[in-house]
This record gives sequence, C-alpha cells and structure tokens, in this order.
Amino acid sequence: MSPPTAVASLLALNLLLAACAGLEGPTPTPERVIQGSELPIAGGCADTLLYATSQDAMVAVVVDWPGAASAAHAAGDFVEFSENVTLPADEVRVRLQVGSHLGDGFCTDVIVEGRPNISAEAEASAGVAEITVVPEAAADPIFPLGRATLELTDVVFVIDLGNGPEEWRLDRLELRNIQVGWLAG
Repeated sequence: MSPPTAVASLLALNLLLAACAGLEGPTPTPERVIQGSELPIAGGCADTLLYATSQDAMVAVVVDWPGAASAAHAAGDFVEFSENVTLPADEVRVRLQVGSHLGDGFCTDVIVEGRPNISAEAEASAGVAEITVVPEAAADPIFPLGRATLELTDVVFVIDLGNGPEEWRLDRLELRNIQVGWLAG
C-alpha cells in the first residue's frame, strides 16, 4: 500500500471510530404503538384494579394499584386520593396482556374454562401512571367504593409473543369515572 493510500485509510478509520465513540447505537423503535382509543372497554373493582381491553378482547392493559380506594376513604368524604408514579414501581403493577377473551376474567367470580386465555404478558418497564380516586360517601368502610381516573403516559412493555422480545408502547391511556372498590362492577 502506498503512503498516501495508507494515510487516507487510517484517516477514514479514525473518522469512523470517532463517529462511533460513546454511542450505544440507535434507540429502538417500538414494534407496536398502542393508542388509548384501541382499548375502549374499561372497568374496575377491588382496591384498586383497573383494566382496558380492545374491542375483540385480544389486548388488555391491567393496572393494580393496591389501597387507592381505601386511601381515598381514609382521607374523608369527598377528599380525593391522588398519586403519580414512574414505572416500574413497587407499589403499582401495570401489565400488558395478549391473548383471547381477556375481558372475561376481570372483576368476576365466575371463570369459564379457557377464558381468559393469556398467551403473553409483560410488566411495564417505563412510563408514568397517575391515579385519582374520589370516595363515595355512602360506601361501607369495610368495602370502600370510589370513582377512579387513571392516566398512563409513554408506557413501554417488552413482550415475547413467541418470536423473541418486542417493544410495545402505549402513548396515552385515560380511564375516567371507573367505579372501584370491593364489590364494584
């Protein structure tokens, strides 16, 4: 190799190395973006479970926020309980489920064999969750009832549907005026 060619090759190699130094690679793009409007069926129960499913009940987002309805009642009549967490969080569980008949298993004591059929599930690995619960004054303190509003923003799930992990992102999901508490519907 002649000296000018060698110098040019070394220069090109140095430029390439400099361009790549300190980079971790491109940010992965989500393989699926879920819009809140894709999950139109919502409900809640217990203290405090909220869910939203697709119309065909093949995709669900489930949020378990233990104690939110009780905290609202402990604060007093018509005093709301509000909390905001960055996911993942120890006190809040946000899950993505993929399968069939996913709406059949929430807030019921009657489970039909084979329903719901959860073929894959993933915990949220990033995002923000915010809940507000307003207690219902007439509720029994043993079975606190309330109305919840939940907002999930920029939630990321890494789920394996059988072909390796995929990143799914929920841009924004807002559930409003969902009855929660024991014996809620």
